Amino acid sequence: LSKPGYGIASECVVNRTPLLGVERRGFREAPELSRDLSTFGPFREISLLDFFAGRWAEPLQAILEDKREWRPIEENGALRVAERLRDYFQLG
Repeated sequence: LSKPGYGIASECVVNRTPLLGVERRGFREAPELSRDLSTFGPFREISLLDFFAGRWAEPLQAILEDKREWRPIEENGALRVAERLRDYFQLG
């Protein structure tokens, strides 16, 4: 259970951890991030109203029981960035 931000999103996707996200208002990237998270694996979002009212049990149980397969991803981002920097600066 967390706000869907880039850090928590990447950690959940790479570690295959379901995420129940809390609605984020006023962040331009929030709708796209929430939409894209749901394409990788188990992700759902609850409203701020439900969050502050303590209505987490049902959506939390649903996300934990979600049997969707995780979409395969590359897990070598740091290596790819290092290679691109090496090539850009002609270091090797």
